[in-house]
Amino acid sequence: MERLKSRNLQGVNRCNFRRSRKLQLETGKRTENVYDKASLIKDIIKEGLRHRERCDEKTIREKLETGFAKLEYPTQQTAWEHLEDAFRQINRYLNCESRSSEFVTAKTVVPFDLCEVEVLPDLIFRGVREFERTFVNQKGKKEKCRTLEPYIEVVKLRCGLPNVTQTGKKKDTGANQCLELYTMLLYGRTLIRKSDSNIHVGASYYFLRKKDDNKAFDEDFFNQKNVGNVVTLWERHHAAFSPEAEEMDARFLPQFQDFLEGETICDRKTCEKCDFYEVCNFTKPPHYVEKKKKARPIADLVLTDTQEAAIGFRKGIARINAGAGAGKTLVSALRVAFMLDEGVKPEAICMLTFTSTGAQEMRERVRLYAEDMGCPADIDRLTSTTFHSFGNDIIAKNYELFGFTKPPRLIDDIERFSIIAGLLGSHTVHGLDYKNFKMNLPYIKGALHTAAMAFDVIKRERLSRGDEEKLRQRMEAARYTVTDRTGLTELLDLYLEYDSILMERNLIEYAD
Repeated sequence: MERLKSRNLQGVNRCNFRRSRKLQLETGKRTENVYDKASLIKDIIKEGLRHRERCDEKTIREKLETGFAKLEYPTQQTAWEHLEDAFRQINRYLNCESRSSEFVTAKTVVPFDLCEVEVLPDLIFRGVREFERTFVNQKGKKEKCRTLEPYIEVVKLRCGLPNVTQTGKKKDTGANQCLELYTMLLYGRTLIRKSDSNIHVGASYYFLRKKDDNKAFDEDFFNQKNVGNVVTLWERHHAAFSPEAEEMDARFLPQFQDFLEGETICDRKTCEKCDFYEVCNFTKPPHYVEKKKKARPIADLVLTDTQEAAIGFRKGIARINAGAGAGKTLVSALRVAFMLDEGVKPEAICMLTFTSTGAQEMRERVRLYAEDMGCPADIDRLTSTTFHSFGNDIIAKNYELFGFTKPPRLIDDIERFSIIAGLLGSHTVHGLDYKNFKMNLPYIKGALHTAAMAFDVIKRERLSRGDEEKLRQRMEAARYTVTDRTGLTELLDLYLEYDSILMERNLIEYAD
């Protein structure tokens, strides 16, 4: 019989492709401290429920500081913000939780004899609470009342925002479509004693973060108004039978069968979160086929008057505006070929374009036309390159004039972000999102990418102190926001240090 863990009864684990390939891939959750931070938060909460007399705010903070000292964060500010967030979550829940939790161990449940599932909840509560009951009055009408009745609740703590709702209809997103909650309910059934003749059994997710925590932190954890951070499956057990349990089983049997059967195609959002996404969506690079250089003989070319004028032009500056396929490369190459045939030295001619491919094409065209004319010029001495490469060559040959100690090297993104991260670690810039330090999503821009964009703008626009408003406008146009005006000044100052580091390490950027 197949053996599974309850936490794997969802999402990408439905995919047959994933199941058939047992690759050990490092997950982003573990590398970004998500898993270790969540384990720390849960351990502190469990300890707090067991020993309330030894769990005040000072103790909680000390335990967090000890745990966070073992985690790696890009900056101290990032670590501090995550620690404060964890402290608020733990403190809120413990202040609102008056019950004592029972001892929890892992158990194996067997849903419908289809498979074995290992369930390990975080908390188990047993006691008496209010439940809403519906009954038929003497007039035959249904009425609702609230009564105190015994219960068992199996709880799993979730440290993120709610991603399961009480009424969701899609797979894994609603309480009645969540297989893990159901297996937790089966766990709860095993806790019913013979003396429990009339008892409610529930399985719950407690999401420690609420959706509006960043706007207005609600101190009442169990306040469910427009929040939904507690999601529960409930069923009532009578002495001899439980129609509610039978109804629950009937609802989840086909869902379990579908999960075990697997799916061939996941929806796009689910696939993008999968460790195998890049494997599934791998596309081979296009095969390069080298074209044989063929140019029509000069005698066969038919040129317009404008093209002939451009080719014969020699003194001053000529600007030619032309669309794709109008013959720009033809005219430029012919003009250079004629100039070489007239005796102009190859090293005195410079052709610049935007791409390496275009520069190579220009050189080969000139070579073909020169050979057709019988011109003996050495085409290899001709400069045909890109704007960036041309500028880089000039700097490399004259690096001492620019303050470098050796020919500078073009910086790559990894090294650039490493330098910026180091600066943000040693200088706290107000108004940047240190909590989501590396995020670069449409509506979440972390401190790292926001600072990198600011440095791009400052270099490109040549900004300095006093240009805060211009920097703010340029940043907002690119959908980056610095929420504190002081941070704009700090970024302008920090850029000078960034540019100094590039100079010390003999590094340059394209914008240089």
